[in-house]
Amino acid sequence: MENVQNTWSTVTKSIYKAVLLYVWAGIAAAIFPIFAKLGSAADLASGDLAGAVTWGIWDILGLVASLAIIAGYVLFYIGLNKWRGVADAADAQAINKLRIAVLLTMIAVLVAYIPGLGWIAAPILELVAVILMLMGYSALKKSTTVPEGAAKGAGKLYKAQILTIVAVVVGWIPVLGWIAAPILDLVAFFMVLGGWKAIANS
Repeated sequence: MENVQNTWSTVTKSIYKAVLLYVWAGIAAAIFPIFAKLGSAADLASGDLAGAVTWGIWDILGLVASLAIIAGYVLFYIGLNKWRGVADAADAQAINKLRIAVLLTMIAVLVAYIPGLGWIAAPILELVAVILMLMGYSALKKSTTVPEGAAKGAGKLYKAQILTIVAVVVGWIPVLGWIAAPILDLVAFFMVLGGWKAIANS
């Protein structure tokens, strides 16, 4: 029993670290291109056309951040695979949904770079991934075999997914959505970190 508990702790802590990696890398990947565009605009304003079209430090950092996102998801996937192996049969099914969702998300990130096809396929894959995440977290938050802290953590993750969906929908509303959507995303961000931290510490 103690060995299983130690394995649970090791695996869930590794998953939490993977989540930290892809979440923070995702924020960086969203911010760095802004600095890159500002740098290009400054180069254009100064008449430096070569600087405006060549890659700068922010472009390189943006690429590194994108690779870090993929690395985080790969580690997340590996962690879920291990967690499924030490979980109860019913919980393993829920974790498997999360595992498939992460796999679809990784594919969506890669497919998004394909012009035309990526713009259609990526959102569809992400939608299916979100639905699977909701199903997985919903089952885990109701589980009677995981530690109480893990069930509460899964509950936070479930709510975070709901908030993310609401943020996407609200984001289509002019003006109001531009203000509300980032706030909802920020709340969901902290809930994801809090949820996985609760699971890791359970």
